[in-house]
Amino acid sequence: MFSQRTLAIRMVFIVAWKYDIAVVGAGGRVGLPLSLVLVESGFRTVGLEIDKEKLHLLNKGQMPFYESEADEILSKHIVGQTGRLLFTEDYSLLTDCESIIIVPGTPLANDYTPDTSQIRDVFAKAIEHIRPNHLIILRSTVSPGTTDQIREHLKSQLSSEVFDSIDIAFAPERLLQGHAMKELYELPQIVGAFSERGYKRVALIFEKLGVEVLHVKPIEAELSKLFANNFRYIQFAIANEFFSICESLNVNFGRVREATNFNYSRSTIPYAGYVGGPCLGKDAWLLIKARGCHPSQSRLISSAYEINENLPEIAIQIAKKMIGTLTGKTVLVLGITFKRDSDDTRESPVHRLLNLTENEFVGNLVIHDPFAEPEDLKAKVAAADVIFVGTNHSQYDDAAFLKHAKPDCLIVDVWYQLNPHLGHAYFAKEIG
Repeated sequence: MFSQRTLAIRMVFIVAWKYDIAVVGAGGRVGLPLSLVLVESGFRTVGLEIDKEKLHLLNKGQMPFYESEADEILSKHIVGQTGRLLFTEDYSLLTDCESIIIVPGTPLANDYTPDTSQIRDVFAKAIEHIRPNHLIILRSTVSPGTTDQIREHLKSQLSSEVFDSIDIAFAPERLLQGHAMKELYELPQIVGAFSERGYKRVALIFEKLGVEVLHVKPIEAELSKLFANNFRYIQFAIANEFFSICESLNVNFGRVREATNFNYSRSTIPYAGYVGGPCLGKDAWLLIKARGCHPSQSRLISSAYEINENLPEIAIQIAKKMIGTLTGKTVLVLGITFKRDSDDTRESPVHRLLNLTENEFVGNLVIHDPFAEPEDLKAKVAAADVIFVGTNHSQYDDAAFLKHAKPDCLIVDVWYQLNPHLGHAYFAKEIG
């Protein structure tokens, strides 16, 4: 139930809206979980998606990717026809929605600067459908200052009457892919709003999900998302650097890490491993290339990027040190998605490992991934001369499949997942 304060705020914005919220980019890994949680929370929701293949699946009640707990909710509202959820490519329906949440992708350009083309395309299509009292929320991860630029753009495109009546805000997502449905009900929501009125309107949406809401300036909200991801990225980089040092000294990094962290709360060194995906590496560059910032202000982030990017090359060098050459060998890479137990291969660091392996003129490069290339793990293991653990999927936690490997098969496992006792590089015949 809404409080009296909340009801009073809502009364200010009563307009003849047919829908409560439109999510632009509703077929993506950020937009779709949000759309489903919003409709489950009682909001009449329009999901805008221009990808026709995704749109076709969604309107049949089928998820285009894996997200825990999403299938049942999607089917409930599409197949069950509750009338509160609609997926469409028709931008004109924005006119009928009180709030517009914008979540298109924000990749990097070839020169590693932010590529805002998808956001610009959204506003180019949406501008004629913006009406008085609209609430516009940007949720894509962006370079610092982008929300201010969007506000200035809208000011130049809209009449003063319309512009003065609308509210613009930035509300970043900080969700764990695959668990977004759960975390949308748990994680506090940061709201970067230009006014108290705009903040309260955004807060009404997220408070209905049962989460705390914090009001900051838009650029502060943009930086909060980038700082969170870069903090994690740097943590992974220091673990990878420690791993590299241990490799040079012929020391088991896993044992050193375990000893360092043992019952010592001030030390929480993470596992080593390949780091990438559509967020962490990209978000590093959003700070490195931030407008108005000097390169010297992001030296630590730049170093973290270099360390994390170089780990696949180190893995190749480890293999060559152990067996001399990869040329002509059959190489198996276990896992190609960018993170554990995900089906998302976008910007996976394992792509670099695959490319470097091919550059060694291997005889045969084979892939296994329970989410992408799941066929016949045992046969692939039996044929391999070298096995690289690319992604530490939970299916590989039970390393019993290694019993099918040839005795002289080399295993390179920077995650220390398959046999921590033996370290990061060993032959199958060494497994007890």
